[in-house]
Amino acid sequence: MNAAADNKAPLWLIVLSFAAVYIIWGSTYLAIRFAIDTIPPLLMLGTRFLFGGSLFLIWTSVVGAPAAKPIHWKSSAIAGVLMIAGGTGAVTIAEQWVPSGIAALMVAAVPFFIVLLDWLRPGGLRPRLITGIALIVGFVGIVMLINPFNTSSEHMVDPLGAIVIVLGALSWAIGSLYSRYGTFPESHWQSLGMKMVLGGLALSILGSVTGEWSQVDLSKITALSFLSLIYQIIFGSAAFGAYLYLIKYSTPAKAATYAYVNPVVAMILGIWLGGEPFSTSMILPMAIIIVAVIMITSIHKRRREVEAGNIETDQKAKTEIKTE
Repeated sequence: MNAAADNKAPLWLIVLSFAAVYIIWGSTYLAIRFAIDTIPPLLMLGTRFLFGGSLFLIWTSVVGAPAAKPIHWKSSAIAGVLMIAGGTGAVTIAEQWVPSGIAALMVAAVPFFIVLLDWLRPGGLRPRLITGIALIVGFVGIVMLINPFNTSSEHMVDPLGAIVIVLGALSWAIGSLYSRYGTFPESHWQSLGMKMVLGGLALSILGSVTGEWSQVDLSKITALSFLSLIYQIIFGSAAFGAYLYLIKYSTPAKAATYAYVNPVVAMILGIWLGGEPFSTSMILPMAIIIVAVIMITSIHKRRREVEAGNIETDQKAKTEIKTE
């Protein structure tokens, strides 16, 4: 879908969606960390998406959305598992060892993967040299942030946790692109609810298989963990819906700009409210990663718009020749 797709949605709703994705989604990283302090991670996240998704499905059923077809459930299952179970699930697991602000910064790898996957798909767009340079720069920034060679660093990012987050970012990127081209219900909110419920179900099953139920102790769940879970169910679900709305009515490149706003929001909240560590040695790799993401998303977006314009021009020219 090209830039013209923006015209199919009200401008105020596009702006509101970006605000939700930028600010609310950035805050959910700290909410996740607070929640998993006393609730097992996979079951916590499964509960979040099962409840949040069910609310969307109930609402769309009340307003008269038509029943979903089997192909809709199949597509939603694929997208839900990739984005929710694979993407958000990986981040939640990793936040047991990685500060929430750093986790948000590591998720900045999503635009990198989107560019690469967009190249590898049939008929994809091959990255230009400057985009390749930006990818390398971003990778260097991530390595600097993880700093696996300095074992004495007080604020060293856990390498295993970082790898889990990067793999989760890859899964999220695949799911994002699939969400753009898969077959889903016409109702955006019905489609969202289906993805959330199926992704939450996958997480709950995984949590059960890994024995997380034996770790559940209701008497030890703190008020902060419980309220953080409620916050994710309500506000996190709204932000996820806003992201998928932007994927549908904007472009993946524009929607992916959340990746260089979320880390700032998450880092500030993590330090301010979560007491998370911060070192001046993190500033340089943080700046490198964010600059690389900005370069990639802006360059890729402009190139897609230019090439889309060229295709439209060629089609018009061919039409004119035929009419002559």
